[in-house]
Amino acid sequence: MKRIFKKKNVALTNKLKGAIAEISIDVFGYEKKISQNIISYTEHIATWQQIPVERLYLRIYQEQHKVLSYLYDQDVLMKEIPTDELAYFFLEDSIAGLPNVRNKIAYSIKKYLKEFATANHICDQDVQIWLNVKQGVVTVKAFHKEKYIKEISLLSLIKYFK
Repeated sequence: MKRIFKKKNVALTNKLKGAIAEISIDVFGYEKKISQNIISYTEHIATWQQIPVERLYLRIYQEQHKVLSYLYDQDVLMKEIPTDELAYFFLEDSIAGLPNVRNKIAYSIKKYLKEFATANHICDQDVQIWLNVKQGVVTVKAFHKEKYIKEISLLSLIKYFK
């Protein structure tokens, strides 16, 4: 059978290919579990600091091939989050405490930052990921240095944790 609409729908075809490439399905509820872990740990810190959870931001990036993360109260630096503690944002306490988990988390984040940088034609050392919880929903935003790039799905970040 001959394709009649091929020439007319090239732009539509390209748009659909791009949209389909970004679709990911969370069959086992992995994103929901990780999201709940982030919310719980962020709420724990907010309660301890006696501030609203919406004011907390977690910044993750790499410098000299080392993953660094910092916790902010809006735009005020609160503290550095060591990789050991970073695991508690994403994983349940019983798993986050296991010996090699922090290395896995750091490796997974570095892998994501590299892939994201390549896809956006920027240096992986310049990519920053900011996580925030608002109204019980985790938002993940990507930046090139200080410049906002886009909001990304949590699943696209955590798919490397498996």
